[in-house]
Formats: sequence, C-alpha cells, structure tokens
Amino acid sequence: MAELLDPFVPAPDVRGRHSTLVKAPADLVQQVGRDFDMQSIPAVHAIFWLRTKLMGARAAPARGTGIVASTRSLGWGVLLDEPGRAYADASKP
Repeated sequence: MAELLDPFVPAPDVRGRHSTLVKAPADLVQQVGRDFDMQSIPAVHAIFWLRTKLMGARAAPARGTGIVASTRSLGWGVLLDEPGRAYADASKP
C-alpha cells in the first residue's frame, strides 16, 4: 500500500507501521469498509452527537450511510480508489 500512496506523500515521516491480516476476500472487505454504517454503533452515534453539541462541530453524518460517504460528508476527499485493491482518503488541508 505504501507505494500506492507515494505520489501523495513522497517523503513520509513514519516511525511505525501496523497491519492486520484479514482472512476474507478483498472485494468483501472493501464492500464492508465502504458500506458499514458507523452510526449504527450506539457509542459512535453518541460521540458524534456530543461532538456536535459540545464543540459546535459540523453535524454528524446521516445515519444509514457507509464509512466512505460519512467521511466525504465531513470534508474528506479521495486520494486513491482501486476497487478490489485499495482505497485511501484524507482530510482537506
């Protein structure tokens, strides 16, 4: 994955790297990663609600949207999207 992101961060300041082996087909992992509704987890929903109320932050993403749609609604953009292989997004500077 690092070589795929090199055009975006050619000289990263990396002190550590972590990975997790997921024993599932790549297309299934990507589908879940795109479509899973984080707001369906009560603790996550509460954190977004508190963030909005206490910090005057932007309203939480609508429930029923996947992770990609949620992060895009918060202002994140897509760096890399290769279905079945890789997806990367980043917040706007």
